[in-house]
Amino acid sequence: MPDESLELHFFNRLMRAMLRNLLVGLVCLVGLCIQQSESLAQGLLWSIPAEEGTYVRYFGDMKQVQERPDSAKGPLEMTWQTELTIKALGEEEANYKGKPCRCRWLEFKRMTGRQSATGIDAGPYGVRLYKVLVPEEAVIGKVLDDRNIPVIMVPVIKGYEKVGNKPVQPVSEKVLTFYPLLGLFAYYPELKPVGEDAETISLPQLGDVSAKHFTGVETLQSTTSRSVNEGEIWTTDEIPFGWASYKAKVVREQKDSLAPVEDFKKHSEVQISMSAVEKGTGARSELNVSDDGTTPTEITEPENEPAVDQPAEKEEPGKENPFEDEGEKPAKT
Repeated sequence: MPDESLELHFFNRLMRAMLRNLLVGLVCLVGLCIQQSESLAQGLLWSIPAEEGTYVRYFGDMKQVQERPDSAKGPLEMTWQTELTIKALGEEEANYKGKPCRCRWLEFKRMTGRQSATGIDAGPYGVRLYKVLVPEEAVIGKVLDDRNIPVIMVPVIKGYEKVGNKPVQPVSEKVLTFYPLLGLFAYYPELKPVGEDAETISLPQLGDVSAKHFTGVETLQSTTSRSVNEGEIWTTDEIPFGWASYKAKVVREQKDSLAPVEDFKKHSEVQISMSAVEKGTGARSELNVSDDGTTPTEITEPENEPAVDQPAEKEEPGKENPFEDEGEKPAKT
């Protein structure tokens, strides 16, 4: 099998397993957070900019190491470039907790692929658009609210998504889903501050910012699989949406269903590092819906869109979809 096909094959399996991990993990985290005094922040959304059209573009690298114990060549190492753009769009009133509230449309665009002369070449499957309506009052940028109750997740009123060349579809999730659809930063059951003082971090395209540093660990386990996600994030008021940079590492292990836990062996490891590289205003949605807000239409490229690389989509016969939504269901430990 050619190296490129091997990379797609292993990345496909990895993404499917991560998506199944997510389904069980979200349910278990809700129960855990009710019992803990220190708890989750809200993934990659810590604040919503007031000005419509505000956007931030993040850029970074993703590296995967796939174990191959039966190969004389040793582990297979693969590297991709990844980009995430977040946009704050228009307002809409909707019911939340039994009463009308002010909500905002947010749009996330993730691209993963190889760097080319024109930007990231994501191919037919490496672009994901995710547009959701969320209550503004639910995004407070803290791990605990004013009543000392854990802030668990960002609720979703409604939304749409488009993956690669697939048709636009309504989202089924009732909470904003970051991991692994938009990155590797998860909803950690305990997010701890690193030190008491803020750190100064350097963003080459945006300058120095003062940020708070947090770390978290999430472990998911089944009879045959275990994954450990270690993440760290730098949050700041100086960057829209409340964060400047994040890193994460996910290690997956496997064993036979009847074997003891001591028999878990490393199967793969994925690392990602992303930082803000551009911010501005004037952004418009790339995922348009019909006038009644219920029937999605195809993506159209808007005018005056901020400078975000847009690769041409191209079909490659026989190429696997590395973002296919399948995989294994582990339980929370």
